[in-house]
Amino acid sequence: MDKKDRFEVAGRKISLRPEDLKAGGLIPQKQKQTVTVRCMAPSGRLTSERLKRIAEVAEKYGRGLVHLSVRQSPEIVYIPLDKVEALAQDLAEVNQFIASCGKRIRVPTACGGCEYNPNGLVDTQKLAQEVNDRFFGEDQHHKFKIGFGGCPIDCIKARGCDVGFNGQVLPK
Repeated sequence: MDKKDRFEVAGRKISLRPEDLKAGGLIPQKQKQTVTVRCMAPSGRLTSERLKRIAEVAEKYGRGLVHLSVRQSPEIVYIPLDKVEALAQDLAEVNQFIASCGKRIRVPTACGGCEYNPNGLVDTQKLAQEVNDRFFGEDQHHKFKIGFGGCPIDCIKARGCDVGFNGQVLPK
């Protein structure tokens, strides 16, 4: 692989091979030299500051479009490869980082849990953040998904993940 087939994002050297792009949180699009940038949002939570910055960089570097993935991650679409490093730097200014795709542990999903949901029995937000801090991005044999549901309703579909947790109580 030639040096021109590599570039750097947030201090990581990435090749243009699709699996390497995915490892860096970049999803190749059918448009040549264009990617979708997956942003980290452990448990689907973002500060308003980070959400605003995602919108700003979508306008600045892409077409102003953000797609919300089924796993709660904002994805900035139509980003030219030569703009990814600058985009990553703009996001990092507000502690918004690019996620990872491919064969590794993904950002965990979670419902609101007991923090504000009247049905919540478990602090899913805290648990998801702890799991993300410890395991996110570790290589696996396949994409490895973890989910946290705060009650037996399982609106987050934790049971469909590789590892899923749902809050429950023992009946009296």
